[in-house]
Amino acid sequence: MPQPSYQFFLLCLCSILAGCASERDRRQSITSSALNDGAGIVFLSASGDRPCKDDSSGIFIEKKGGTHAIVLVEGGVFANNGRLPSDFGNRIGWYDAFRLQPGDYQLFLHTTGYGYRNPVIAEFHIDAGEAKYLGEITLSGCATVNVSLVDQWEDVRSKATTRYPESVIRRVKLDIQRVPSTGAKWQANRAAP
Repeated sequence: MPQPSYQFFLLCLCSILAGCASERDRRQSITSSALNDGAGIVFLSASGDRPCKDDSSGIFIEKKGGTHAIVLVEGGVFANNGRLPSDFGNRIGWYDAFRLQPGDYQLFLHTTGYGYRNPVIAEFHIDAGEAKYLGEITLSGCATVNVSLVDQWEDVRSKATTRYPESVIRRVKLDIQRVPSTGAKWQANRAAP
């Protein structure tokens, strides 16, 4: 039986990534006026080669130099959650857009119940008025994963037009990030209870 701290963690994670009222509010802030009001918009997608249930992974955005604390992230997307319907018909994966203040950020990998020695996958910068797609982080495996990054913008773009204004989609520039250890295994260690 899961311990209460594990259940609390799952509740926090689900409320960050699931379709709750604050998620709807956040998505409604992804407008062309956000780009004129000093913010930037980042699109990100993630996918996995198989559904993972208790050890599903997500890719999260935080300020550069952050602590990788899930409750402090700017946002994130699941890569291989076997409990939720996928955003894509041809693969397990999800996408989203995030309104960010100008600055330096990093993407990090988190897997439920596990930790990584260095979870940072990539770093990026966003300027005011910028809209960019960082790429799709693909995971092979559950918990211990191979990480790579690919361009899936055409697929994401076709779906994003149903969720976000076309005025934002037209301004998106590709900024495919480099993963320092593309193709290398990211060894997971069981987190302490």
